[in-house]
This record gives sequence, C-alpha cells and structure tokens, in this order.
Amino acid sequence: MKKLMAFGTIGAMLLCSASFGVDMAGKMGIGYDGGLSFKYWMGGFGIQSIVDFGYETAPSGYTEPDNKAEMSIGFTAKGLMPFIKTDKVNLNFVLGFGIDMLMNEDYKDKTDSGMDISVLIGFSPEIFLLDNLSIETTTGLKVFMNGESTYNDVKMADDYMSIATFGQGVSIVSGAAFHFYF
Repeated sequence: MKKLMAFGTIGAMLLCSASFGVDMAGKMGIGYDGGLSFKYWMGGFGIQSIVDFGYETAPSGYTEPDNKAEMSIGFTAKGLMPFIKTDKVNLNFVLGFGIDMLMNEDYKDKTDSGMDISVLIGFSPEIFLLDNLSIETTTGLKVFMNGESTYNDVKMADDYMSIATFGQGVSIVSGAAFHFYF
C-alpha cells in the first residue's frame, strides 16, 4: 500500500509538473536537516552541507563500564538537482556523502572511538510553504560503511558495510527538514 501511494504521488507530480517551478538560482538557505544545514543553489544545481554535534552522559548511578560521556560529530555533503518542478514543489534528486565520528570516554580515561562513512542516493520533495520557507524529507538508498572500533586501544569490532533504505516512518519530529532562504 505504501509503495502504491508513493508511485501515485510521483505520478501525480509528473502530470502536474510545470516548467517554471520554484526558481532557486542564487538562493542560500539555512535550516535543520538532522543537524545544522546550509544550502546554496547555482542555477539548476544545489549543494547542501549538514553539521551535527552530540554529547551525552550516562545517568547518575551507572557504574563502570557504562559511566561514560559520549560525543559525536558528523558532516554530510549533498548535491541536489530538481528534475520535477511545480508551483510550490521541487522534487530533487539527491546524491550525498557523510562522515560520522564517535568518541567515548569513561571516568578512568579508557576511550573507545569509531568512524563511519555513508553514501546516499535518493529523492527529496521540497515543499515551499512561503516564498522563503520550505519543508522536505529525503528517502532513498544508503550505503553505510562502519569503521573499525576500539576500546582502550584494543580492537573491538571489525569493519562492515550495510545497504539500507532511509526515510521510512518520517514524521514532523524525526526526518523532516526545513530551510529558510534569503
């Protein structure tokens, strides 16, 4: 049923598409897309960079080895190309690359860390609520390469690779993005 709805939506957008669409040439946007997001459009092509940070401590009362502080830093770069345009919606083709780094440290200075790399390809309908405000969500295929992880300088896990879809179960809270353009 979900696939039928997705194909129906894309089909309706194809039938209703107009050549003029939302003109993005020279616009720059800032917003949220899983992290702080910056977009810049050059003619018919856009670039997006996303930076995210995370810091978490264990709840009080936890004991070793769970009494850790965890910090993560991520960066994602995406290329965007609208291939269907309507009055208020641009359906963008997305090709991206991401790096996530994780660093943990417990109170006895034991550390573990890891680095993950991802490549994604998909589609992102960008809906313009106002001339300068849009919401969107991205769905597609993601190749995830998890790097070797260590704990206290001892190898804990080997590298592995997975291929999965992303963008399922999107809601306003998780998965939706917004941008303000100027």
